[in-house]
Amino acid sequence: MRFWKDRVRARVMRTMHGDSALVDQSKKPRRGMTWREMESIQGKMAIMRERNMRYADAVGIDYYDLVGTTRKMPIADIRAAAMYAMRHYGMTLVDTANALGRCNHSTVIQAVNKCKGLKETDEEMRSYIKKAIQSYA
Repeated sequence: MRFWKDRVRARVMRTMHGDSALVDQSKKPRRGMTWREMESIQGKMAIMRERNMRYADAVGIDYYDLVGTTRKMPIADIRAAAMYAMRHYGMTLVDTANALGRCNHSTVIQAVNKCKGLKETDEEMRSYIKKAIQSYA
């Protein structure tokens, strides 16, 4: 039971503060990972956190809403557009999910497919995608 609580607490910390909040030099890196690789991942996450903040400002929402868990429609569409833009620039499914505080790559697949379908018909989604592509460039 304690292990489960630690995992939930770590996910919340990652969502709120990025992976840099989890760095503790007294603990070993994940199995098969060196400290250098771990620092490289943290550097990438810091860059993505900065881009997420820039995109959240561009569309007029709070950063914590972007990486949060709310399913309200405008915020969910904005988050889907962010995932679409990250994939547009070549991020992997897992890295895209981690950058937005998601735990599964299938969420990213669903969001990208949603954006592909809606960008043809929905003007608002087109504007979200355009702002996302500009912010993540």
